Amino acid sequence: MVHGHHARGRERAVVIENLEFADYDSLGDSCRDYAWLITNGAPYHVAWEQYQKDRDLFAFIAAVARVYATDPNYAHLAQAIAGQANVNQAIAGALREEIPNGVSPIKYSPQVS
Repeated sequence: MVHGHHARGRERAVVIENLEFADYDSLGDSCRDYAWLITNGAPYHVAWEQYQKDRDLFAFIAAVARVYATDPNYAHLAQAIAGQANVNQAIAGALREEIPNGVSPIKYSPQVS
């Protein structure tokens, strides 16, 4: 169960949602499922197709967040993480490795700010 607060103007309401989250044995398993979901899941199809055309990672993150996120700051946080040099290096390294189980890698073009 997730508890949160929703503010509208000066009004505040407590929001309680019954949400289920997957539990994974490893970070790799979690990342693999997430990558599959956002590249193959019906709710993300339009965003993925657009990313295939324009390679705008930050727009893709924002589009995924509109559907996926339970935290209103998700897109901002994910974009900040994606922009970190160590993340860019890790992604570049992962793309050079053979991807297991026939999973297609996300084509990645780092954004220059």
